[in-house]
Amino acid sequence: MRTEDAIFVPAGGGQTLTVLGMTHLNRVVPADTSGAFSLIELTVPPGLGAPSHAHARDSEAFYVIEGEITFQTPDGAVTATAGDVCILPAGGTHAFRNDGDTPARALVVISPGEDGHRFFTEIDARVKAPADFALVPEIGTRGGIAFR
Repeated sequence: MRTEDAIFVPAGGGQTLTVLGMTHLNRVVPADTSGAFSLIELTVPPGLGAPSHAHARDSEAFYVIEGEITFQTPDGAVTATAGDVCILPAGGTHAFRNDGDTPARALVVISPGEDGHRFFTEIDARVKAPADFALVPEIGTRGGIAFR
């Protein structure tokens, strides 16, 4: 990361992607941080989330802003609500889902984040309908993500 340059992203700024029905507002992408991390404002509608998967290189930290997100981790299930943090290290199999009745929002830091950013960008570009979901494992493989 360049230590001499500050990064400022105004409210609402960033790149918006749709990933498996969820909204990713990429507030900071790895290119902004010399590949150190990405920062995503994530909105998860009720009943949606990410299926069981593992990242080869990326670790994720979720800070729940509102609603609730249930995480499936190697240690079991945990439901996080506003103010809770769930850290998912690289290599560990995990999943998450909004089992609540209202949209959930979280800030997600992914480090180093380059694989995840490539994956999310390609999913947004190519997966537009449920029939396209068959592409997800192939796209994941290129992004260092193995679906289980």
